[in-house]
Amino acid sequence: MPRFYFDFQTDSLRLDDEEGFEWESLETGRREALRTLGEIAKEALSKGNEQTLNASIRDVDGRVAYTATVTVTGTWHQASIEPVSRPRERG
Repeated sequence: MPRFYFDFQTDSLRLDDEEGFEWESLETGRREALRTLGEIAKEALSKGNEQTLNASIRDVDGRVAYTATVTVTGTWHQASIEPVSRPRERG
């Protein structure tokens, strides 16, 4: 099986894979990259209202074979926030 390396980068962090993964194909690596980015994106907004996440897959020769980028943006819209109504007490 071919070995691929999965690198990850955010606005403030870069992690380069030194061990690699043996995937049946680059398509398997692509699916894994997208799955991982999806999981990370779920947590990204807890760190700020905008995060850019990148995943790259390199082959054994260091050539980038695939790159995926996800930008997560959260925006408050004050006019659309309604006060929470309290249930009436029974008496």
